[in-house]
Amino acid sequence: MGKYEAALRAGPLNGLAAWGDSRTASAVAPELNVPECAPGNGYARANKRPHNDCRDAFRHAYWSALMAQRDEEDAAMLGDAYERSSKGPYAEVYMDLYNNRVGRRIGSANKDASGEQIFDLVADELEKRRLITSPFQALKR
Repeated sequence: MGKYEAALRAGPLNGLAAWGDSRTASAVAPELNVPECAPGNGYARANKRPHNDCRDAFRHAYWSALMAQRDEEDAAMLGDAYERSSKGPYAEVYMDLYNNRVGRRIGSANKDASGEQIFDLVADELEKRRLITSPFQALKR
């Protein structure tokens, strides 16, 4: 199933909410402050989009957690369809699918948590090295 088909299947409201969650995750990822993602490591530049790094891992998990707070099944369908429709290398797709799954677990277990609380829970998973932060890590799994 492609990402657009998944969005239609999830329903227009969930598809639109997922898009909003994606925008939120992209906006807050630069605020992440854990040792390996410390500001000043090149991530503070406005034109640097997180890709295959700790902020990218966080962004995927946070996005999935926000979606899973509403509906874990739709979060899985939308997130997985988006990644599986990617033309990226296998290790990148695996990395994103894995981090999405961690995020869904967090969101479904914390349905009433605020965005800040979800942020902290996902950041904690990153600090404990429970997210995949590079495609090279994905190849080792």
